[in-house]
Amino acid sequence: MAGIDRKMRLADIGLGIAQFATSSIVYNIPQTAIRSKPMAIKTRETKRSLQKCSHLLAVLITMAVWPVNAQAQADFPHAEVKWSGGAGMVEFYTNGDTAELTLLSPDGKRSQLRPVYSVDDALAILADERLAFAWPALLSWAGDDLHILRDNVLARAERAADREVQPLPVEGRAKMEGWSKHVRAFQQYISALEHSGRASDAIAKAQTEIAASTPDDNPIVTSQRQIMLAHLLFRDGSTDKAITVLEQASRNAKSNAARQNVNANFALILAITGQYDQALKIDDATERDFDKSASGFLVGHRKLPDSNAYFTGIRACALSGLGKQDQARAALATISGDAAINSYQLSVPAQSRLLAFSCMHDAAGLADELAAQLQAAPPAGQIFLEIQPARETTPTMRDTLIAAVSTDTAIKAMSGRARVLGGTLLPALRSWRDKPAAPSQ
Repeated sequence: MAGIDRKMRLADIGLGIAQFATSSIVYNIPQTAIRSKPMAIKTRETKRSLQKCSHLLAVLITMAVWPVNAQAQADFPHAEVKWSGGAGMVEFYTNGDTAELTLLSPDGKRSQLRPVYSVDDALAILADERLAFAWPALLSWAGDDLHILRDNVLARAERAADREVQPLPVEGRAKMEGWSKHVRAFQQYISALEHSGRASDAIAKAQTEIAASTPDDNPIVTSQRQIMLAHLLFRDGSTDKAITVLEQASRNAKSNAARQNVNANFALILAITGQYDQALKIDDATERDFDKSASGFLVGHRKLPDSNAYFTGIRACALSGLGKQDQARAALATISGDAAINSYQLSVPAQSRLLAFSCMHDAAGLADELAAQLQAAPPAGQIFLEIQPARETTPTMRDTLIAAVSTDTAIKAMSGRARVLGGTLLPALRSWRDKPAAPSQ
């Protein structure tokens, strides 16, 4: 694996509070639905695939697979770590262009805690005080400011988008969404562009992809592209353009499930930007429609679990913004479910509560939620990213997060467990928005 092309780093799939709900949050697409393209499209794709067959075969033979049981280094960083959901020897490996955090349990079993697929994965490790033993090796491998990792992530994602290598594997809810390899590679490339400070390029690529859509495309895939573009525009400060994209996408949606996905994201952006009445109206109507929808076997889509928590989080924000604090609190109380224990990803309920408190500008409530999640978090859990104010692009939500992590509650929960990053890592936390990575040659 050490001889693998250095461009084959893994791409960025991280999500922060500012990047919440940018995927298909209520429905997934079974692979059988994705494959039901017209034969003419299949024929064109087959011809293109044959042209690249020799090159792809050579790449696949040498391509890295995450080495959960590999021990490429004779002296790799490791330390004993305990948390509420487990304990054992936590190990950090670098092996050529790959890296991962693993756990050796007392029973001798080794499992993966977090792969380093992205800059966000590296930041999560660097924000976890319990993993200080791994920081020197990680920074030596990825660069003191993580620019080496950034550049290789982007190069690898571009190759995957060009179908020269396979897209990255995904886990958790993203895996349930069932996207085809092409769609997944496109998503990962767009994310890698944005997280390299090249939001304008990401927006242009998304617009080109949408323009190339045809009426025969799966409506969920089409809506996903539109949702991604809207969130890119929103995070880039173009709120009006983002809203226009979602309005048009909702109006032109080719299926009820696609419209529900669009409207859930539409309501979210409206709530975040203080348009509470309209957000509440769309959120309530979309959830009622979602609840009445069939399970999906007849329409080619399947509901994703816990999606109602998204609607509830948005509703709580809108109600709070309208001055209905008691109703907002009552809504929040119905979101049950803890962070995903022993998974670095957060559960949908845990994400929804974080979003709701941030959107409500409730620093005390957010501090309590952050503290609860930090106390249960496995090594390099996603919550270590959610406490980083520099990652948040919405000013009012960033201010709320700054206030939250400054409370005694959060400071106590973070003591010996987590830290707010800054210094040379600020560009990475800000996705290099101030100084983008150079375009590839």
